[in-house]
Amino acid sequence: MKQLDFRRDLLSQKDRLYRLALAILNHTAEAEDTVEDTLIKVWEENQQHPEKDIADLKAYLTIVCRNLALDRAARRARQHPLADTMPDIADETPAQSEAHADLQDRYDKTLSLIHNLREPQRSCLILRDVEGLSYQEIAHTLQLTEGQVKINIHRARQAVRQAYQA
Repeated sequence: MKQLDFRRDLLSQKDRLYRLALAILNHTAEAEDTVEDTLIKVWEENQQHPEKDIADLKAYLTIVCRNLALDRAARRARQHPLADTMPDIADETPAQSEAHADLQDRYDKTLSLIHNLREPQRSCLILRDVEGLSYQEIAHTLQLTEGQVKINIHRARQAVRQAYQA
């Protein structure tokens, strides 16, 4: 790996990694911690092993962030199975509050369905529909074929749609 510039090479990816971690964790503070852990881990690896060659830094950061977020989500699920709660919304009229609650319920249900998908369907769906990566980029990142990526996304969308309508 070439010598990385922290600001240019790593911090420039922070927002993209945050969206990925947030999509997996659905918790802002944990997503921020995951991104920080990702950047520190890759930076320290580069400092300790500058000879290590990484062909695609963006894909490598995505893999590290995804793995750390999945580990954190599994740890949180074991410790606090009902940890996600809806934040309080101040100064809403009753109609706005009801509309917001309905929208939040649909969002939570959809996100819960996505989180209940098995790997790699969940990761493929998040990388495609949240991050907007191409099939080729997802295949490279997750070390799958493009056909496998397409099948996983199709099956994930189908499973979420069926479970949502049930």
